[in-house]
Amino acid sequence: MKNQNNQHRQFVLLAGIAALFIFGALNSTFAQGIGAPYGAREPRVCKDKKQPRTGALTAAQAKEYLICDAEKVFGVDLGFVEDVTVEVGKPRPYNIKEDFNYNDIDTKFPIYPIRGSYKSYNCQPINGDGRNRGKNCSIYDNPNAKGSCYKNSFGDWTCAMTDAYTGKFIATDVPPPGGVVVPAAAVTDKKDARNNNERPTAETKTETGAKDDSGYPKPDFTALEKWFEIVRYEYAPDERKLYIYLKSKAVCPYDFKIEFRDKDGRMLQDTTVSWLTHLPGSTDPLGELKKVEVNTPSEKDMAKVASAKIVRFVQ
Repeated sequence: MKNQNNQHRQFVLLAGIAALFIFGALNSTFAQGIGAPYGAREPRVCKDKKQPRTGALTAAQAKEYLICDAEKVFGVDLGFVEDVTVEVGKPRPYNIKEDFNYNDIDTKFPIYPIRGSYKSYNCQPINGDGRNRGKNCSIYDNPNAKGSCYKNSFGDWTCAMTDAYTGKFIATDVPPPGGVVVPAAAVTDKKDARNNNERPTAETKTETGAKDDSGYPKPDFTALEKWFEIVRYEYAPDERKLYIYLKSKAVCPYDFKIEFRDKDGRMLQDTTVSWLTHLPGSTDPLGELKKVEVNTPSEKDMAKVASAKIVRFVQ
């Protein structure tokens, strides 16, 4: 009986120590904050989104609520906004034909149109090797944004605006807000240049089937080179996407696709083709940085991919 009591006390003591260890580890993780994995400041949060309860919404309040709604995690990326300006227009009543897509809107309250400008940051987590620290974000400029503010069923204000026509990418590989700027140093030799996710130059171009740091094949952009300067690319396997950043050099056709094949040459993409979407065309200013989105096979099938090649498509 005495031995059983001792064993019970030892079990309780060990369980208590384990609980303290786990609690401390969790506290340490939470103490890092949301911005820490991105090397960024913390997203701004509104303590109270219910003002004004009655009366007109001010420009300062609309700006505050827009910032709080915009700065958050999207999937694995973290969004920020900077240089925000907001004007508030005259309120109007709810219109079911125009406002049906407003989530959880309280139709008793008026809707306030807003307009202004801002720069939005899309930031990726810092890699395990830290290679992308201080250059893990892209910036999108929204000089002529429009949107609205409305109250939801909890009495909280929601504000958002977008620039659907003149918005554009202005920079990639930049530090996040509150992050550390990495000096442009320091790729000094060809080996380091090849370790980056940028397309190899003619001097350092690798053979088909070569892998990049992510373990996926370096895409063959030969079919695009007549019309585009390829700036960089990045795989996002969780999203089943390949993002390509490019600048148009000449008026371009639209008949491109990308083929993902295994080592035996068999097509791995389910639909046999994966179209390049948002490809710049004749209406886009030459030299403007564009982000092209490509569907990829599943993460499981990507492990089998030996080549990713862009080709012209002839119907």
